Amino acid sequence: SAASNTSFLEYNNELILDSKSSGNQVYIVKILGSNNYTESPGLESLSTKTGSPNSRFINATVFNDKIIYNPWVAGSPSFIEPFVIDLQNSANTGLLFNINTAGGGDSNPRYFTALSSGVLFSAYNPTYGYELWKTDGTAAGTALFNDINTGGADSNPNEFNLLGTQLTFVATHPTLGRELFKTNGNTGSLVLVKDINTSGDSNPQNVKEINGVLYFSADNGTVGQELWKSNGLNAGTVLVKDINPSGDALPSNFTQVGSTTIYFVADDGVNGRELWKT
Repeated sequence: SAASNTSFLEYNNELILDSKSSGNQVYIVKILGSNNYTESPGLESLSTKTGSPNSRFINATVFNDKIIYNPWVAGSPSFIEPFVIDLQNSANTGLLFNINTAGGGDSNPRYFTALSSGVLFSAYNPTYGYELWKTDGTAAGTALFNDINTGGADSNPNEFNLLGTQLTFVATHPTLGRELFKTNGNTGSLVLVKDINTSGDSNPQNVKEINGVLYFSADNGTVGQELWKSNGLNAGTVLVKDINPSGDALPSNFTQVGSTTIYFVADDGVNGRELWKT
């Protein structure tokens, strides 16, 4: 049976997921067609690799025939680090890189997102804090991509979205505050999209890419958390509407219906959190 909290990953027109056997072993398998699947141990035995039948195939992405994911590994202490399944060379399958080597802690890698040059993700290292990392699916090709909030402080990159060939994300910068950034994954390409709140954190939230545009909630320091959109350029990052003139509208759950209408939830300060469209 399929295990709970698993990732469903498409690769070469095949579906890859984890499944628990009658012996309580968790395997990563691929669906080949109607009622057909790879026989155990499939692509990988998670139970064997992690020492626990409770580990899961989660937060997975694929790059250059390598699947990157972050299972929970049992032990004293337990830990979460990036793992890899090399679909071309099984000898390379296993722990990808131990990012946090201090005291058996974990790096808690998250938001694996594949670009043309590699996979970007957030991870913790005691020297840098939570920062942006990059991997090509090999240990030698895994390294810190950018220490955005220098020193041991966290930039806490999150809200990852692909916008064309760019990764957009939210992070904390030591002078700019918490704002929207972008990169194409190449060295030196990371830039601020727009300093929305020049006096503090705009704290973009609920960021969703729809048809080449980012829709999100942000605070410019004047109107509170309101509806914004961005095409990834400074001039194209604008306030759409101050929905709640007396407070925060906090728009979320952006969903496109049809070709032109986007529905979302927001609070106008009078009716509470209700359904809106733009």
